[in-house]
Amino acid sequence: MGRAKEAMIEHEGNLAAAASYLVQIGSLQQCQSHHEIYGGGFWDLAGR
Repeated sequence: MGRAKEAMIEHEGNLAAAASYLVQIGSLQQCQSHHEIYGGGFWDLAGR
């Protein structure tokens, strides 16, 4: 696997961990039915 792909996978894991943490502390919310994160959102988090 190339370094760029490894970096992308690591980045996606970091975003997922950050979003999960923000849900746990109440900054974001997660839909129990669809598991989507909102209130700032997962994809908005990636752009910051």
